[in-house]
Amino acid sequence: MGEAKRRRQWRQTVEGSLEAMRENLASAVTDVISRHGLEAFEISERATALHEAGHAVAGNSLAGLVPLSLSIGSHVPQASVVDAAADRALGISSKAGLCLQPEGSRFTRSVDVNVTQPEEVIESAAYRLAGQAAEALCDFKNYRWGSSLDEQVEMESILGGLGLFRLGLTQSQCPALILLTRLAVWRMLQSNKAVIERIADALIAERFLDHTTLAGLLQDVRAPQPPIGEWVLSQVRPLLLAQDDDFRAWMQDAAAGKEAKNGDG
Repeated sequence: MGEAKRRRQWRQTVEGSLEAMRENLASAVTDVISRHGLEAFEISERATALHEAGHAVAGNSLAGLVPLSLSIGSHVPQASVVDAAADRALGISSKAGLCLQPEGSRFTRSVDVNVTQPEEVIESAAYRLAGQAAEALCDFKNYRWGSSLDEQVEMESILGGLGLFRLGLTQSQCPALILLTRLAVWRMLQSNKAVIERIADALIAERFLDHTTLAGLLQDVRAPQPPIGEWVLSQVRPLLLAQDDDFRAWMQDAAAGKEAKNGDG
């Protein structure tokens, strides 16, 4: 496939138009409401603090970044607050939060899977997922399934584009790439759970944490070994060796084996 065609397909399939992105988000909102009700979008202040702390820890763990600031509530710059489609549609006023990374860092730039190294694409997707994952990791009892659906949709779009247009995965194989990235993010945050909770507590108390304060709070962060991008790709490579039909047959065979085992019991 020619480079121009690859880029065109990437734009059309993954980025699409703003309207397409809204439709994907609206679909996710509808699905969450059907399964969990409107309370899924009632995000607490602590969840917001954990969310922003998760982004801060992820940026530091993945790339050694220290945010310029973290803020919640009225301390979030008004120009930086973008209402989620779910909030506008449902009339819900969620708690605002912001993790402000250094301008030009790779987590503030848009991702082009055709030119960016696959490991960095995966890490960019991982960064977007880290806020939501930190909420679930640190306070699952009060976790709300409607949290940051926009970041989830963006993460899945980035990884879908990487899988289809750069790695050569099929449509049925891309969910494995997403699942592996989720697992890698969970493990990374799990090893830094105490730091996430410490930052969240400080953010709730102070409402605003500056760069110097954050540098001190992040000094014990552990980086994933091997790096997330490298590990995820190592796990995905076996999928690249199978044609789509072979992959489906393997999955069906595994399911049949499980059913036979259950029947024997």
